[in-house]
Amino acid sequence: MPSSKKRRRGSTSRSPSTWLALMAALWMVACSGKTKQAGGLEVILETDMPTPASFDAVHVVIDELGADAGWAGVVDRTYIIPNDFTLPTTITLLAGRTPNQEVLITVQPLLNGQVVVERVLQAQVPASSVGEVIVDLSSKCLNILSCPVMGDSCQPDLGACGPGSTAPVVAFTPGVLLDAGVPSTLSDAGQAEAAPNEAPDSGVGEAGQASGGEAGDASTGGADDAAIPESEAATGGSDGALADPCATNNGGCSPNATCAMTGPGTNSCTCNGGYNGNGMVCTGIQSCATNNGGCAATAKCTSTGANTNTCACNTGYSGNGTTCTPINSCATGNGGCDTHAMCTTSGPGTNTCTCNAGYSGTGAACTAVNSCATNNGGCSSSATCTVTGPGTNSCMCAAGFTGDGGSCSPILVVTGGSIVATKGVLMSGVVAMVTDENTGDAASILTASIAWGDGQTSASVPLVGSNGAFTVSSSHVYAATGSPSVVVTVTDSSSGATASATFPATVRPISIVTEFMVPNSPYLGGITSFNGALWFADQGDHAIDVATTSGSVTEYPVRGTSDAPLAVAVGVNNDLWFTDADDNYVADMNTAGTVLSENSPASSGSFPFDLAPGSDGNMWMVEEAGGNVASIVPSSFAIAEYHVAGSSPYGIAAASDGNLWFTDTGNNAIGVINPITHAIQSFAIPTPSSGPDGICSGPDGNIWFVEINSNNIGRINLSTHVITQFAIPTATASPFGIANGPDGNLWFTENGVSKIGRVTTTGAFTEFPVPTFGSNVFGITAGPDGNVWFTEQSGGTNGGQVCRITP
Repeated sequence: MPSSKKRRRGSTSRSPSTWLALMAALWMVACSGKTKQAGGLEVILETDMPTPASFDAVHVVIDELGADAGWAGVVDRTYIIPNDFTLPTTITLLAGRTPNQEVLITVQPLLNGQVVVERVLQAQVPASSVGEVIVDLSSKCLNILSCPVMGDSCQPDLGACGPGSTAPVVAFTPGVLLDAGVPSTLSDAGQAEAAPNEAPDSGVGEAGQASGGEAGDASTGGADDAAIPESEAATGGSDGALADPCATNNGGCSPNATCAMTGPGTNSCTCNGGYNGNGMVCTGIQSCATNNGGCAATAKCTSTGANTNTCACNTGYSGNGTTCTPINSCATGNGGCDTHAMCTTSGPGTNTCTCNAGYSGTGAACTAVNSCATNNGGCSSSATCTVTGPGTNSCMCAAGFTGDGGSCSPILVVTGGSIVATKGVLMSGVVAMVTDENTGDAASILTASIAWGDGQTSASVPLVGSNGAFTVSSSHVYAATGSPSVVVTVTDSSSGATASATFPATVRPISIVTEFMVPNSPYLGGITSFNGALWFADQGDHAIDVATTSGSVTEYPVRGTSDAPLAVAVGVNNDLWFTDADDNYVADMNTAGTVLSENSPASSGSFPFDLAPGSDGNMWMVEEAGGNVASIVPSSFAIAEYHVAGSSPYGIAAASDGNLWFTDTGNNAIGVINPITHAIQSFAIPTPSSGPDGICSGPDGNIWFVEINSNNIGRINLSTHVITQFAIPTATASPFGIANGPDGNLWFTENGVSKIGRVTTTGAFTEFPVPTFGSNVFGITAGPDGNVWFTEQSGGTNGGQVCRITP
């Protein structure tokens, strides 16, 4: 490396911490005599690393190339820094017996016995002159100890592996300072400079003189010595006796080896206990590298010297190092968890903390959960939540409610009724319905108050009912139309429980009744809406009459002057159907008033009365005297009769369940027939001898009917078949016909008192007197004009009347 050569020859100024020159005089003497060649080689060791911090010893191996092209060892020695030498120094090789002897130089700096750098190079030892070669122990080659190509070693200029080519040898120049600050002298080269052509043996004396010694002085070494360091030669006795090689530098053995003299000038090197090696290089045995130094697998082995170590259990384990057991951290102080937490071992010396049920937090800190603070503790919104412990609570239904606390139902539930009133007309009947969870409560302990929404209040209203089902009934007259808000409050005097309902009432303008005279018709029957007009039976004129919505009447005579049509209905074939009870037949008529077909039941005198279209595509009728329910096929007019024992059916209506429902006066029941299977059922009316008569399907999907004898309006639930009765406010009203009105209420005729009644689906009544008292109001229907139409059998001076009432 040129820069290194320039520094070496150009100046005596050098930093010891930067450059190291190691000096040992190694003499290579010819085997055939005691003379030596006049040539030699100075080997300069340099480094950019501080010592002994970077390395504390240098192992030097020098081999010479033999005649058989094999390498023979000349020097193999380890020098300890600073025990074996004091900086500065150098290594000098004298020429062997052959000219230009080739040597292989291996230099290994050691730290704690471990090789940290390795430099390998070849050089020639000049036979008749002195040369110099530099071995750069560069930090760039630190720990690059093996190369993929045999014979390569780290090259300082590359900092990487490269071929170990022959090193350049620089010519010796006398008097010039060496790299280590030592002047080059003739003692380095014998007579090389003084007499390069003299015989080899004269060089011994010259060399001795040049170095200040006598010819043949022990400092020159014996002729048979292979390699004797200068310092060792200098100590030789004048008698020529050889010293013990182990006495100096431990005989070239490692400081960690035992040197044993094996003969004159020879010795052996054996690594001490705890060290491995060839004796010259001994490396401390790393006991931790085998079986973890005898430590447990869960322990850390720490080297404390050659083949010695200590064992310490890893974190999370306890023991003496050779035996280590996992630490159960939960066993001490609950693993650092809160006293209200569960400690779970997750590994040696580690654990997790989970708050117990009823507590929340990190596990290291847990606080009791107030379960009532969230969703009322799972209690009903009508219950009181009480904390009973961490995360636990009880639920108790509030006053006026019953249940387990998780679910609470009001003891009393008030449901507002449907109140439809007419301005200035008394409205009476059921205002609200009440359910009582305490089914044993008697009606007498319940009272209601009604705020009618017009500033008027009814107090202490008694309830009617039993088994937890009650109604609140009262009466009121509204002075103005509108939608007042009604509030009904019910109180249980025994428990103090209260409940209320708020709902709107409808107050309509005054209803107007208009009567239209039907001349010469003293007895009018049933009525229905058909083809945009009102069609009704005219028994007196033996006809079917048609009235326009303005009251204009047209008559269509039927078979003969003795016929007396009684009931009418719109047919499944879009004709008008009617019955003649007295003449025992059923017929249909088109919109032009022409009778198209007719037929009589097989049973004579059966008195066919009411009609209704069936879901099976047939028309159905009841035979009052025959006790039959019969079907008529429109295409053939074939009649099939189905007898109901003990019955006296009067009215019939089609219901939303696809069946035909009928009133049965004879059995005091409501009957039903399936039009497909013809199965018949009968449901008794609670009031004996109630006299069920007219029947219709109501706006609520249930069947409604009148009880002419018991003065009630009845309702049967299609699903439960429960019959509910609502008393008509006017006694002896004798209700007859009933129809589903255009306003969502039920309208009916009160034959006994000449009134038209209206009842809501919850039982609130309003009654309207007709202008002509004693007119025997009969049939009723919803008109095509949004009004209610009805017939009066004998309302006029010389006949009946067809009438209209605004709802």
